Amino acid sequence: MANKYWAGGSGTWDATSTAHWSDSPTGIPTGASVPTNTDDVFFTSVSSATSYAVDLDNSGGTLSCRSLSISGPASGTLTFSNTGYGPYVYGDLTISATGVVASLATPVLFSATTATISTNNVPVDTVQINGGGTFTLGSAFTGSLFIGSSNYPTFNTSNFNVTCPAIIGIFTTASGAGVTLNLGTSTLTFSGLASSFIATNASSVSAASATFVMSGTNTNFNGNGFSYGTFTHSGVSKTTTISGSNTFATISNTVQPCTFNFTSGKTQTVTNFTVNGTSGNLVTIQSSSSGSASTLSKASGTVNSDYLSITDSTATGGAAWYAGANSTNGGNNTGWIFTASPSTSTGFLGLLLRKR
Repeated sequence: MANKYWAGGSGTWDATSTAHWSDSPTGIPTGASVPTNTDDVFFTSVSSATSYAVDLDNSGGTLSCRSLSISGPASGTLTFSNTGYGPYVYGDLTISATGVVASLATPVLFSATTATISTNNVPVDTVQINGGGTFTLGSAFTGSLFIGSSNYPTFNTSNFNVTCPAIIGIFTTASGAGVTLNLGTSTLTFSGLASSFIATNASSVSAASATFVMSGTNTNFNGNGFSYGTFTHSGVSKTTTISGSNTFATISNTVQPCTFNFTSGKTQTVTNFTVNGTSGNLVTIQSSSSGSASTLSKASGTVNSDYLSITDSTATGGAAWYAGANSTNGGNNTGWIFTASPSTSTGFLGLLLRKR
C-alpha cells in the first residue's frame, strides 16, 4: 500500500504510463508506478498551478485505486474525461469543496466493502456501487447513482441532499431484491431528461421522511411498494410517471401545467393530496394505459383540488375527493366529485353549508 500523487498537469491516466505519477506530494513526476487497488491516489494543489485536464483511459487495462482524493489545482479547474469508464475505487471518494474541480465526467465504480462518498456537490457523472457492505454519503451529492450487484449493498444518504441532473437518476441494479436504501430526511431532486428513481431491486427502503422533487423532463418513479415522504412535481409542462403501488405522505405540485401519469391497475395511497392547476393551466391526472384506470386512495378527510383534467382515475379509500368546479372530467373516472367541496364554498351558501 502506498500514496500515489498525480503530477505535471494535463495528461492521461492509463494502465502503463508512469509519466504523471509521484510517490511524494511535490508536484514533480518521479516515474512512480501506476496505482493499484491497494494505493491511495491524490490530485492536490501541487499537481498543477493552473487549470488542467486528465483523461482516464482504461483501454489497455483496468484503472483502480484504494481511495481517490481530489483537492486541486492551485487555481482554475481540473476537468476529468474518460475513455470507457473511470477507476475502480476500493475505498473512499473525497472531492474538496473549494470549487476547483469542473467535474468528474467519468463513471466511478466502487468495489469496496464499505466506503464514504464525499463529493461536496461537485458534479460526478456516475457512481456505481458494485461491492457489498455499507456505502454512505459524506456530503451533498450531484450525479447519477447505480446501487447494487449480487453483493446487495446498503446505501445511506445520511440526510444529505441528492441531485440527479442527468438522464439517469438513482437505480437499484441488482439482479434480485437485495439492496437496502436509507434515505433519511434527504431531498432528492431529479432534474434531467428521463431522470428516474427506480427501487425495483430493493428489499428495503427507508424514505418515509424523504422528499422527492421531480423537475426534469418525463421523470419516472418506481417505488416498488415502499413508503415515501413528500412527492412533488415541479416540472412545468412535463410528465412524471409513478409506477408500482406505493404509499406517500404527500403528493403535490408546484408548477402548472404538468402531468401526473399513474400506472394503470396500481394504487397510490396518500395522507395528503394537494395537486392543483390554475386557470388556463390545468394539471393532468391520467393512467398509463388509456381505458384502464389507476387508483388514488386516502383513508379519510377531504381532498380540495381544482383546475385538473382527470382521465382513467379511481379515487377511493374513505376520503371525499373533490376535483373542483373548474376541473375537466375526461372519462372513466370513479369517486371524483367534479364540484368544489363544501369547505371551500364562499358566501352565504358556504356559511350555511358549514353550519349544517
